[in-house]
Amino acid sequence: GIGANVLMIVKGPRDVISDGTETISCGAEGSPRRAGGQGDVLAGLTLAFQLWSQREGNAGLAEREAKGSWCSGRRLDLACAFAACEVARGCARTAFAKHRRAMLANDLLAEVGPTFHEMFPPEESAE
Repeated sequence: GIGANVLMIVKGPRDVISDGTETISCGAEGSPRRAGGQGDVLAGLTLAFQLWSQREGNAGLAEREAKGSWCSGRRLDLACAFAACEVARGCARTAFAKHRRAMLANDLLAEVGPTFHEMFPPEESAE
């Protein structure tokens, strides 16, 4: 393996996520433009998902598993990285549609909230 508690995300045409034992990939549509700093956005999203999952704990995971949510059947850390890749790619897709070749990594930041809520709409009871 690659070490205890280590998770790698390799960006590319398909983002590859691995802990050295299990590997998954994310091929969601992104942007044809690669701007410096997109990896920083992905790292921040990954950390946010990991922190949310730790706060929620196993009870929340069991509840999502029962509902058949986006992380069903995946280890939680891999699911968090996958979700971060999905959101980052969605942000890049939307930012590129607005700014075309002038897109910068900062433009992705403006899309984090809307993209997150589009991909993971809040439950009615949470609003």
